[in-house]
Amino acid sequence: MSISEYRPFPDKLDHLNFQPSMLSWSLSDGFIILDNSKRELIELNSLGEILFSTGLGRDTFRYGDLIWIGSMPDGVNVVDRLENKISVLDFNLNPVQTIDLNLKIFPDKVISDSWGRLFMYSKTYNNIYLFENGELNDQPYINLFKEFDLIPCIKDMAINKNGEFGILDCDGRLIIFTQNGSRQMIYPSYIEKAKFIVSLRSDWFLFNEQGLGFSINEKKNSSIPKSSIPVIDIVSRNLSMAILSKDHILIMDVR
Repeated sequence: MSISEYRPFPDKLDHLNFQPSMLSWSLSDGFIILDNSKRELIELNSLGEILFSTGLGRDTFRYGDLIWIGSMPDGVNVVDRLENKISVLDFNLNPVQTIDLNLKIFPDKVISDSWGRLFMYSKTYNNIYLFENGELNDQPYINLFKEFDLIPCIKDMAINKNGEFGILDCDGRLIIFTQNGSRQMIYPSYIEKAKFIVSLRSDWFLFNEQGLGFSINEKKNSSIPKSSIPVIDIVSRNLSMAILSKDHILIMDVR
């Protein structure tokens, strides 16, 4: 991997005591960043300019637990676990609508695919559900009771360009599922305290907060520069991954 770009946060965010907790690529060449402690959502564009959302705040999400943000075809989606809903903002981060999930799954983890579908892991039901066309499918996409003898503890999820689904469990194992939701492969733990899965090209990478990584296909270690440690979040797009740190975003490319 090679460093492609370093994007420091503007001083204004430091003055506002902005504490980043979650990252998503925007449809332009920028990033959507969430400060979960303040319920503050911003877009940081490629010029370092900041756009603040008018749709989030302590009053709006007083009892909520925001667990995922993402740029989708219909706008920026924000998933609230406790409220069991999706807030949709336009690309200027203004509120458009709120979608209440038709099942009380209280999602714990969410990922999206390139077709704009959301996959929601519910610890309550021990299932992964598919949300598409504005509605949650009441039949599980993956029934984890059928796939595992014990209820798994899930650290992270990812989906690759082929629609294959990856789950990182709390023991550091990577479990791969086919497009149809059938278990395909289980890889053992390769690094200590793995926390993030990243899909790049046809490979899967695992990383921990200290920047140690491992390539599943190449079976070799990789690393994130010490200046970006501890790692807060990682997202991937095409051949690049973006690493969220406390005061910057680092973009790295796969060679």
